[in-house]
Amino acid sequence: MSKKSRQPDRFGNADFLTFYNELVDFVAAQITAGTYPAHLPADLADIRDTFKDALADYNAKRVFQVDEATPAVDETTAPVYSRIRSFKQVLPTLFGGDKTVLAEFGISQPVPTDKDDLFIVALNCQKHWLTVSDPIAHPEYAPVEAFFVAYLLEFEAFNTARAAQITATRETEDAQNLTLTTRESCNVAERLIFNWYRGLHLDPQDEWWTSSPWGASSGGGDDEQLDAPENLSFDIPTTTGSFDAVEGAVGYTAQLTPNVEPYDWSEIYTGQELSFVHNPGTGSWRLRVRAYNQIVGKWSTELEVVIGQ
Repeated sequence: MSKKSRQPDRFGNADFLTFYNELVDFVAAQITAGTYPAHLPADLADIRDTFKDALADYNAKRVFQVDEATPAVDETTAPVYSRIRSFKQVLPTLFGGDKTVLAEFGISQPVPTDKDDLFIVALNCQKHWLTVSDPIAHPEYAPVEAFFVAYLLEFEAFNTARAAQITATRETEDAQNLTLTTRESCNVAERLIFNWYRGLHLDPQDEWWTSSPWGASSGGGDDEQLDAPENLSFDIPTTTGSFDAVEGAVGYTAQLTPNVEPYDWSEIYTGQELSFVHNPGTGSWRLRVRAYNQIVGKWSTELEVVIGQ
């Protein structure tokens, strides 16, 4: 019977926290046998709780960035983009078709689709309008005054949403860095425990190995591990993921990560149904799912999901 080793350093944050909870319970059970110092479970729990809190804060900030901040920018970008394109058509008519007026507003070039570039163009357009909006000094602009008044409100909404997204992104990155730092403390403690336990069992017997956190969920052989779910799909209009059933499974777990290495998987679904609804927001993502019963199964083939790009 072949043995496998769970490798916690390769786990996503959600799976690593699950593993570490098992480790804390495992070490506590070893105390009665005198294997570890009595204070060790509490020490491990303190390290675990620091990581758990940091991960919860990171996940909350990431959800806000993806589900609220980013959609708000997308929603407020469209009116600004549309308005500037209309200005490119209307403004030259005020001067007999002379398009040099567009350069004064900073919109002589094609309107950029990138939000940061669009912001710069929109800001220049706003600034120049404020210099020529005096109806006495510049009466030729009177026919478009109402459009620019509406534009100022649209741009302000865009500016506010963009600032909120920048802040949310920065806070998410800071929270992610803290999560990685606190996880490293967990990694160091886990390796110490592993080496200690391994040193007590130089003779590799199945019983002590499969009863440990490092071997418990991998079972004794390939035939004991659940198959990977097949035909994973994601319907973008309904934001619904679905997959085929796995024999012997009592439930399923789905994870998602931005499609940027190093991947940072987050759990988005756990349940018995063969489908789930989750809106990851605009961007490129990777999705995977696996089954579980008393052990966890193999991950499905990763599915790339691209939304709004």
